[in-house]
Amino acid sequence: MRGSTHDKLVVVWSEKIRVFETDFNEYWSELYRHAYRKTQTRDVSKDLAPLINITPANVNPDFASLISAC
Repeated sequence: MRGSTHDKLVVVWSEKIRVFETDFNEYWSELYRHAYRKTQTRDVSKDLAPLINITPANVNPDFASLISAC
């Protein structure tokens, strides 16, 4: 038997985490600035920035337009 299901899942999730971290690091400052323009509060903006990044746009096709409308 070639690798367990657990091993395959570990590989898949490791890749998902790597992609998330890459995207998060690349876009965090832009997301923070967007949140700050809306809230005018540094602490709240720091809390909101990662939430904007991790919300999956592919779950709700209207999500991207919802964010841009904010």
